[in-house]
Amino acid sequence: MLGYVFKMTVTIVSENVAFRQLMVYACRQNNLIVSGAYDDCHGLSRVNPGEVFFIQYQESDTELPSWVCTQVSLHPDIKVVVMVTEGLETQKVVSLAKCAHTVVTEQASTDEVIAALQSAHQDAKAAAFPAGPQPVEHYREVTMPPRQLSLPIHLTDRETSILVGISLGQSNKEIANNLSISDATVKVHLRAAFRKLGVTNRTQAAVWAMQNLQIAHNG
Repeated sequence: MLGYVFKMTVTIVSENVAFRQLMVYACRQNNLIVSGAYDDCHGLSRVNPGEVFFIQYQESDTELPSWVCTQVSLHPDIKVVVMVTEGLETQKVVSLAKCAHTVVTEQASTDEVIAALQSAHQDAKAAAFPAGPQPVEHYREVTMPPRQLSLPIHLTDRETSILVGISLGQSNKEIANNLSISDATVKVHLRAAFRKLGVTNRTQAAVWAMQNLQIAHNG
């Protein structure tokens, strides 16, 4: 009986030539087939079934979030892994996280990025061939240090509420007003939550919240 071998192909998009070359090398070292490396998404006229895109997002590319969401909507079997800068506006991170398979920050190691791509491949394979083997469990916490991945994270209700606020793009003052607490109290709970999650900034915290908490978005 003839079988079909589903080969993972990765398309790399980054304005940084050196970074593109680094990711091409890392993918090949991990037996991932690189179908192309580009400086932006606008020249990509063809999307292959089950393809995985790795995109280093530049804030100047205002069209990228809509491009990602459009492609995922048109091709449910493709998956997108997006790398964002540490200082990126939280609302833009939230917008990308709605459509991308995984969002990682610049602090993610090469091994963590490769793990995210491999996880995206498993889900792309399952979407392209739903009758095939079930995908492995999502590896969606690639921005977290490895020591955190296997440990339960116990957040208080207040810490959870504040993380939800961050993921919605709210400032500390807005969160404080919504929860009827002071800005200083918000900061105290934030520091505690950051320590438990193993993150160092709001962007990483927002990514974690989007991927792990049930969050209702208006509009």
